[in-house]
Amino acid sequence: MELTENPFESIIDKINLLTIPERMRGLTMQSTVSKITVTIPNPLRQTLDEVVQGLNTTRSQVVREAIEQYLKDQKKQAIEEALRQGYLAMTKDERDFHQQIAEEGMVTANEALRAALGDDEEKPWW
Repeated sequence: MELTENPFESIIDKINLLTIPERMRGLTMQSTVSKITVTIPNPLRQTLDEVVQGLNTTRSQVVREAIEQYLKDQKKQAIEEALRQGYLAMTKDERDFHQQIAEEGMVTANEALRAALGDDEEKPWW
């Protein structure tokens, strides 16, 4: 079976832009930091202050965690879109091939589960 061009190429480039560089992982307060100014509506700041007080932390920490989560969500969405685009770009033969592999994997998983449980009766793993 001949595969079509890589439909993921441009999307993978976008994902790589969203990936936090190695040098930024595990930052601590002793690491180099940058100060930024963000303008937010007063009600949002009040809610932020309530969260900060309830968690006994700082605005900076909450905002830092929110940005990290946002970037993770963006990366996840980019990956999901890449998978969707890749699936749409596949020919019917390619989709059928991948479906067959997935079904065979489920059979193998069921067999392994039965063996681990000592159960001879065939039951789906889910």
